[in-house]
Amino acid sequence: MPNLLSTGTAFAGKFENAPTGISGEQVLPLPDTAVTVYQSDGSTLATLFADETKATTASNPVTTDNYGNLTFYANPGIYVLSYLVQGIATTQTVEVGPWYTDGAWNVYEETAAVTADSGDSVLANASSAAFAVTTPAPTAGARLLVTKTDSSANAVSITTPTGVIDGPTGITGIGTATIQLGTQGESAEIHCDGTNWHLVGGGGGGGGEVASGSRVAITTANTWQTIATYTPTAAGRFIAQVYLTVPSGGATIAVQVTYADQDGAQTLPILTSQAQAAGKWSSLPAFFDAVSGTAIDVQVQSSVITTTLATAAILEA
Repeated sequence: MPNLLSTGTAFAGKFENAPTGISGEQVLPLPDTAVTVYQSDGSTLATLFADETKATTASNPVTTDNYGNLTFYANPGIYVLSYLVQGIATTQTVEVGPWYTDGAWNVYEETAAVTADSGDSVLANASSAAFAVTTPAPTAGARLLVTKTDSSANAVSITTPTGVIDGPTGITGIGTATIQLGTQGESAEIHCDGTNWHLVGGGGGGGGEVASGSRVAITTANTWQTIATYTPTAAGRFIAQVYLTVPSGGATIAVQVTYADQDGAQTLPILTSQAQAAGKWSSLPAFFDAVSGTAIDVQVQSSVITTTLATAAILEA
């Protein structure tokens, strides 16, 4: 499992959201707007960074993109955003979480041999054949997460061209240049010290994937569309996650999970409706209890049809 590192300020957290202004009853997006980031006192200018490694500082103020989205890296903590809304000074208090909880993994699916980059989270589907994920060149601070998503007997290997992958026993090949993931849901998160890689998170597959939908095209604008569905045969804990391809020009996207727990029917928002720039987008996992007999539906809506593509997975925790 990921997210097993202790907290601290060795790495910066990532803030990624869209500040807004309110005029009467109208909520205003703020594209191309300069935002000054202050420490929690509201007056001391915050130190920002180019990425989570903190190797390079970044300018402050920060400018939102064409859709009003604001992105910056800073030490985990409370910050005050200051910006103008129709000429009126406005502030907003926000929190930057620890670096490993900020959703900054570059998540993608893979079905054949690939050389990964630092920060990649590879969803490895070896249902057709076994294959290897090769680490990037050893660099201090590099990280990689690989998860075997299929139920076949084909192994997913993680191999490094130099050094070894070290860590606790329990994964085949640990202490050598190649380790193997053999069961559905088994994962390995490894971090590099500049020479060798170290296993900091991972484990067995648990219940594994129970339902999924891959690259499903949105067919009706601004209407909930089910991408993956599963009806539990017994009460349990589940995880849902979504990976989106947002077309050129961007789209307004929303994501939710509907299900029933011991208190009845529930709707769990994963992403409230907001503008997303063109490119790839991955949600944080949504964890929830569900009872038997009622469908779990992972749903997406988009303002743009046909070219908005959604992949979703439901897993037993």
